[in-house]
Amino acid sequence: MVLIKHIIRQYHGFVIAGSILVFSGLAIFTAVVPGIRVTLSLYEQLQTLTRETETLASKLSYLESLDEDKLTHQLQDLVGALPLDKSIPSIFATIDGLAAQSGVSITDIVLESPGSIATGSAINAAAFKSSGSPELTLSIAAQGTLDEMRHLFGQIQNVRRLLSIKNFNVSINASGFVNFRGGLVTYYRALPANLDQSTQALPVITEKEEVLMGKVASMESLSQAMISRSPVVSGTGKTDPFSR
Repeated sequence: MVLIKHIIRQYHGFVIAGSILVFSGLAIFTAVVPGIRVTLSLYEQLQTLTRETETLASKLSYLESLDEDKLTHQLQDLVGALPLDKSIPSIFATIDGLAAQSGVSITDIVLESPGSIATGSAINAAAFKSSGSPELTLSIAAQGTLDEMRHLFGQIQNVRRLLSIKNFNVSINASGFVNFRGGLVTYYRALPANLDQSTQALPVITEKEEVLMGKVASMESLSQAMISRSPVVSGTGKTDPFSR
């Protein structure tokens, strides 16, 4: 016991210094090291937010440089050519407009497997082809002269509601009229459900895409023309329901 007291009295300075070092080491590992980890994590988050802010600022600068009215017209033209849903009325209006321009008589139209006409949600996965857009197939029968049929075939590729001839059968009857029966294909495509992340760069409209949109804008929109020429039915009743 006396020896222990003698050692403590002789080396008490080292004991105190050692105790301070031990407690300092424990404090470093329990407080300072986690604090450093939190600081590094916050720094990484700050770097991520900085990159996202720079990307958003770049997107905003690019969007502000665009002509909003021009983009609106281009979007309307593209939606007219490739609707967001099946747009059955525009198909029939376009075919009716083609028939009126060429002079042929449409005798039969059959929409094959229309599916859900009310909404664009019921999209058949098998309808996706190499173009990436769902297809609608129509069976059409028409009659007219040879010149009228030539005009019809020439105009099909020039209307804004995109149509293509899938197959056809042409015959000439005894009176010289041409009977046409074939399949037409039209397309539609809904907007993507998922948006890109904010860190992804905004794609720039290329010159090739500008040329393509110019070609679409130059196509005649027969569906809009037919709708605008539709007669307006006016009522014959009283304008004021409370008048006598």
